[in-house]
Amino acid sequence: MKKTWIAMLTVGVLLLSACAQETDDAASPVPSGEDPCSVDNLPVMEPGTLTIATDSPAYGPWFEKNDPSNGMGYESAVAYAVADRLGFSADSVKWVVEPFNKSYAPGSKDFDFDINQISITTKRAKVVDFSEGYYDVNQALIALKSSPVAGATTIAEVADAKLGTGGNDQPGLHPGEHPAHPAAVRVRHDQRREVGVGGRTDRRDRR
Repeated sequence: MKKTWIAMLTVGVLLLSACAQETDDAASPVPSGEDPCSVDNLPVMEPGTLTIATDSPAYGPWFEKNDPSNGMGYESAVAYAVADRLGFSADSVKWVVEPFNKSYAPGSKDFDFDINQISITTKRAKVVDFSEGYYDVNQALIALKSSPVAGATTIAEVADAKLGTGGNDQPGLHPGEHPAHPAAVRVRHDQRREVGVGGRTDRRDRR
């Protein structure tokens, strides 16, 4: 079982940490006497608006009713708490759709930060900026009772099994955790039980 940190993916300046520190008036681009951490002076995509990205569909318990703007679900609540700390009202938050795998890919972005259960990895951190982790999770393998690997307790016992993975999980799961071959099936979270029942995998991950 592997422990990982989930974090927000941020664009440009890490707004919270920047505004938590004392500013250097000589180096600040904000005119003297103005608050560099006011909403009007924050380096956001659209003046006066905090643009937040997540994938669609937005799964629970991170979001509820596939609507990140309702403030329900863990990550929606975190996003609005961040917005409030920065001085943005709920009405000033704009949500945009960003596919999970595209969120941490190199290139320009059209959001201020992305919140979508994105695990921090060395490879991803080379091309994007992450916040500090806000959720500590354990990864595990799960299987139907009828699976030949249902009672496995070691990596060796699943070495020849066909594994399914998706979302945050890396091809091959993680180095050294599945030595025989990489994951054979990539599935969405809402498909995982159906994939197992249908016999496409012996065992599948759970993030």
